[in-house]
Amino acid sequence: MKTTLLFTLILVIFSCRKDTRLADIKPSLIADTTEDWKTLDDETIFLTDRNILSSNATSNKLFLQSPNTFYTLDSNLKRINSNGSEGPGYDDGFNRIGTGNNFSLYLKKIYPNYLYMRPNNKDVYANSGAGVSLKDSTNTNYSYSYFSNLDENDNFCLGYYIGNNNGIGDSNFFYIKKFHASAVPYNYIKCEAVFNKFIKKGPSSTGNTEFNNGNLSIINDVIYYGYYGLAFRFEYPDKIDTLKFNLRKMIKINNTIYATCDWASYNTIQSESGLFSSNDNGMNWQRVTNNGMFTLAKDLVSIDNKLLIYRYDWINYFDFASNSFKQINTKQIHAQIKTVTQFKDKVIVGTDAGVYYKSVKHFFAD
Repeated sequence: MKTTLLFTLILVIFSCRKDTRLADIKPSLIADTTEDWKTLDDETIFLTDRNILSSNATSNKLFLQSPNTFYTLDSNLKRINSNGSEGPGYDDGFNRIGTGNNFSLYLKKIYPNYLYMRPNNKDVYANSGAGVSLKDSTNTNYSYSYFSNLDENDNFCLGYYIGNNNGIGDSNFFYIKKFHASAVPYNYIKCEAVFNKFIKKGPSSTGNTEFNNGNLSIINDVIYYGYYGLAFRFEYPDKIDTLKFNLRKMIKINNTIYATCDWASYNTIQSESGLFSSNDNGMNWQRVTNNGMFTLAKDLVSIDNKLLIYRYDWINYFDFASNSFKQINTKQIHAQIKTVTQFKDKVIVGTDAGVYYKSVKHFFAD
């Protein structure tokens, strides 16, 4: 009898210990498999100004641009500055902000006379912005095209036409102008013209059919632009190489440059939608995939050294191993996605209704 009671008692104790261990372990496993999207509160991003047009991050600061306010956040996602009346002042769905590490570029109206520049770090750089005239000093009869990204050395480019804007034959001249931005602390921004290079004659840019609107990039001090369904690589002063694809977007990840392309036909050259890559600073390109989803991308971004594309209500990253897209879980983001940025160990998603964020680890795992 005593033996039976002792055996029963041992079984009960063992069962309790087993259940306790499972109770301890199971919640931690569940908590480690998913993470909800969080949002920045009204104390950080004003309730009446939550339409985020662009974002960029340095090692310790996050910059967010709305139509009317430029926000600077610290490493804990707390607001350092909110500078009002600094931005394009509108959002037509197509306007673009060029946000670099030290400066941002934007236009204040659809048909502007100036490209505006503001410092990102007001505690280090000038206290006021600057305007770059879009009119050439010798030719005021111009048709403005677009501006490039700001590179890691604070350089950027303008692509523009000079001519009658009448769409007749070779009545217009296409130029690329390169600028370098710098600042005298607590004084003023300097924006110096590095060169103004005539590229070619061509028809008017009316309708953005000849010069592919927005397809102007500067990477490793080399300028890329799209024209008549092709891409060109321009290395100052006079080296121009033709790239046989219809350039849309470009990004550099580590030592590789990626370029998305759209379908186009130019004489006997046909370009299929997809992705190209170059490991020799744009001299030679290899087609990575023909996937047409790249043409839908609003932009290309690098998160944890992975290539991502996004548009309005979805975010995908491209898996090079399987040559396919993996979809990011954005079901909790109830807004239009406008920008995606990595800031330290977090992914920041700017929308037309505020800012969402989660850890990089769960961004890819959830």
